[in-house]
Amino acid sequence: MKKLQKYKIWQVVIAVVGVGMIALLPLEHVGASSLSATTLETKGQSGVGANNDIHKSQARTLSADGRVSVFSSRATNLVSGSHNAMEQVYAYDRITKKTELVSRNAEGGPGSGGSYVPTISADGRYVVYASTARDVAPGLNSFCEGQDDPCTNIIMHDLITKYTRVINIDAKKKRLPAVDTGVNGEAPIVTRDGKYVTFLSYHPFYSDSKGGYRLVIRNLEEQSTRIIELTNSDDQISESAFRNATIDDTGRYIAFSTSERLAANDYNGQPDIYLYDAQVNQDILVSSGLMGFGASWSTRPVISTDGNFIVYESTAENLTPDDRNKKTDIFLFDRQKVTTTLVSRSTSGVPAQDNSFAADINGDGQYVVYASAAPNLVRPNTTNTNVFLYYTNFGVTRLISRASHNGVPGNNQSWAPSISQNGKAVTFPSKAHNLSNDALPQNTSFSNLFKAFDVARQFPYYDQTDFLDLL
Repeated sequence: MKKLQKYKIWQVVIAVVGVGMIALLPLEHVGASSLSATTLETKGQSGVGANNDIHKSQARTLSADGRVSVFSSRATNLVSGSHNAMEQVYAYDRITKKTELVSRNAEGGPGSGGSYVPTISADGRYVVYASTARDVAPGLNSFCEGQDDPCTNIIMHDLITKYTRVINIDAKKKRLPAVDTGVNGEAPIVTRDGKYVTFLSYHPFYSDSKGGYRLVIRNLEEQSTRIIELTNSDDQISESAFRNATIDDTGRYIAFSTSERLAANDYNGQPDIYLYDAQVNQDILVSSGLMGFGASWSTRPVISTDGNFIVYESTAENLTPDDRNKKTDIFLFDRQKVTTTLVSRSTSGVPAQDNSFAADINGDGQYVVYASAAPNLVRPNTTNTNVFLYYTNFGVTRLISRASHNGVPGNNQSWAPSISQNGKAVTFPSKAHNLSNDALPQNTSFSNLFKAFDVARQFPYYDQTDFLDLL
């Protein structure tokens, strides 16, 4: 990683020039973004926003170019037609400005059960999600016959052909029970071209298996299924569970969290981040600190689609020398350089003064987005929980959850951001009313989905607030 200190001289020059530029601007434009545009994606049929909360997965909810985003909601005003007030999965197209019901039955209506935690392939074609509905794919009724309710399955929907199929099966077409953790739970992940889908499944599958969640990799091209069990440092199959698993586009590298000691240098007895190399069947401890192991829990990893970077959150205070805030922070692991960088910090290098969480990373690891309650990450200081973007090559932090027309931060909570693989688009749920020019009812308490577009450019210091952050 390039260190921020390397740019100190020209940062000072740019900051001085920037202050001069700001002084020449009308006051109302100071802090406004000249590039990124924040828009409301869940306008609904009447154009006033969703009439129920919006939920989304932590990662892979945007196509690579940022055009299509996926989410779930109980809202009944997002598309026309009948509604049943169940959680349903939707896809929104930024170009056509149309919202499509994904979790639909053969007649085009909403599925009979809850559907949630959707992710989308980078090409914008395939959506995978968890569902308890028995009418969103052919044969689900017989598939769930004799199974305990809810009968949760992993579903893939093709946005082009409209073909829908069940994913959670083994090589013999036998059902693998999918883990159901609700709207904020474990999401199935689909790779760039829809070849691989990963999801968590309950064990035991067979009589000689132990308990816990197991990771399933379904190869749709070969129609094969691989079940991965955790093997601890004593070479014993563990009863601990895989959690928060994400896969790179090649299907080789998988980042996950577990409380099991899989490496000899994992001494903390807390959940840690591991990288699994499916090619050599090896686990690598990612959340290893300055002494060789993390001092506290680490969770919610996301791997970049090129497999070179992992971003995660941790309360450990010994992962980097500049982490001294005693808060939950965001860290970036470089697999090739075997380095860890503190992400939740201001451009001037000051760690976040409050908790940061729910990070995502773009395809080549240049940009990280996350939510934070810290007030000191940008200038002027912020209130509420906001969404931030971090440029990994330059150490620059920017506020994303702000209005594009005047630069004012959101006037309510924003969280759970996702970033497109090209780094140009970020989506996030928010209860703020001032982020876009779309009029939202001031009395609504529901969250909506917003998208900030054109958030990343090659040269980092393009915004007036970036100049302020360097001072």
